Amino acid sequence: MIETLPQYPYVAKRILVTDDHELVLRGIRLILQQSFPNSTILTSSTGEETMLMISQSAVDLVSVDLELPDMSGFNLIDRIRLKSPHLPILVNTVHDEIWTVKRLAERHVEGLIFKSAKASVFVEAVHRLLEGDTYYDPNARSMLRLINTESAEEVGLSAREVDVLRLIANGNNTEEIGQMLGLSPNTIETHRRHLLEKMDVRNSAELVRRAISTGILSPLD
Repeated sequence: MIETLPQYPYVAKRILVTDDHELVLRGIRLILQQSFPNSTILTSSTGEETMLMISQSAVDLVSVDLELPDMSGFNLIDRIRLKSPHLPILVNTVHDEIWTVKRLAERHVEGLIFKSAKASVFVEAVHRLLEGDTYYDPNARSMLRLINTESAEEVGLSAREVDVLRLIANGNNTEEIGQMLGLSPNTIETHRRHLLEKMDVRNSAELVRRAISTGILSPLD
């Protein structure tokens, strides 16, 4: 059954959609043209093309995919923020992992929806952002509540313990971590023991899994 989409004919805006899949771009464009008939829908398939279009003409909202052929969506978001700090950004991605949500929240993107969402959800998110509001997928909001309750500070990790945790996650052993941080092996083992106690896990593998699942660490750290 085809969804009936809401219409916002009073909103005459310029909306830029960035995605490297032609079918996705065409589909989103048709959806937005139906729901925002008085608006101009622009499309881009690369980060550089997006930046060029933002530089050449006023845009009221940009929708960003995180996987682009020339740069990551995170890099594109950072560049958009430098160029147009107040331009609302809606991220539309297949990546629904907690570390992705955390990195996007840290960049203060105004909207986040997942590509599994219905077309009406995409339209609602666009409408909310054009009205100066924010919109985060309910699952993303749940993840943010978990992140906020289990940040490194809330768990009680010191900055040095986070450094050790990150190096453990990268596969470094005690001696290597000690050399990198300028600390003795005994000190590193003390930090490791404290990490296990504070994170309530039994070994390094569980420690890394818990840190990633709660968003304290990203797999890219």
